[in-house]
Order: sequence, then C-alpha cells, then structure tokens
Amino acid sequence: MKRYKNREDRLRLQMSFFLFSGAVLGTLFLNLMDGQMQEELKHVETSLLSAAVLQKIDFKELFIRVLSKRIPQLLFAYLVAMTSAAPFLFPLMGAGLGFSSAVMVCALTMDVGLWGIVRYLVLIFPQALFYVPAIYLLLLWMPQQQARLKVSSALAIAVLVLLGAAVESYLNPWVVAAFL
Repeated sequence: MKRYKNREDRLRLQMSFFLFSGAVLGTLFLNLMDGQMQEELKHVETSLLSAAVLQKIDFKELFIRVLSKRIPQLLFAYLVAMTSAAPFLFPLMGAGLGFSSAVMVCALTMDVGLWGIVRYLVLIFPQALFYVPAIYLLLLWMPQQQARLKVSSALAIAVLVLLGAAVESYLNPWVVAAFL
C-alpha cells in the first residue's frame, strides 16, 4: 500500500476504481431490467449505413449537432477543473463514463452477442483517438501534475474535442458503413 501514497498512483487507482464501478453498475442496471425493457433495447440498434444513406446525410448539420453536444460537456469539465471540488467530481465523471459505456456495450451484446463488442469499437473508433487524449489531459494528467487549467491547455483540449467532433461527423459514418 505504500506505493499508493503518492498523488499520481492514488489518482490512477481512484479513477480506475470509479470507472470500473460505473461499468459494473451499468452492466447490472441493464441485466436487472425486466424482460420487456430488455427486448426493447435489443431492437434499438444502430442503423446500418449504406452508400445510399451516406449520400443523404448532411454532414455539416451532423457536425453542428455533435459539436452542440460536445461543447457543453467540455465547458462543464472546464468548470469542474477550476473548482476545489474537482478531486471529488472527476472520479464521479469517470463512473458516469464507465456506466454509459457498459450500458452501450451490454445493449449491443444483448442484440448480437460478442459481435456487439466489435460494433461498439467501430462506433467509437476514429473519434476516440481525439476524445481519449482530451479526457486523459483533463482528468488525469493535469491533476497528477497539479497543473491549473490555463488558456493554452484549455485551447489544446478544445482543439482535440473539435477534431474529435469533426472526425465523428465526417469520418465515423463511413467507418460504420464499411464495417457494419
């Protein structure tokens, strides 16, 4: 236990615990639902994109919709990072991330079995390359370094989120159409 006394290891352990706890709670939540709700979730499937559907998508509108969801999330994370409650709220945000990921993976696996895990990976693929570093910088690296949120770091994280939203809007539909 001595090695978990320093701030870096304690933070990693705490975030891992809350992420895992959220995933367990999300899995239990979905598996303990009544049969009717589970049947409804089995049929809530991501629509498979074909080339014909891709031609009808307004990618600019999709980008604006994705960005309108990501910007408030980012601003909320910035506000949390600037408060003294950040050490308590960031682990809860990690639990929420674990919960929502587990619910999505469980819903997909309830529908198509183990192939649901592959579907989940395809659904998050290119944008995760930008969102994961942004989350890492804000939730782990900055608290480990005891760095305050400065304009330069806030802009770097915002650029990552902007790039992630662009990739999610313009590239992810093509990836989904190609692999699913």
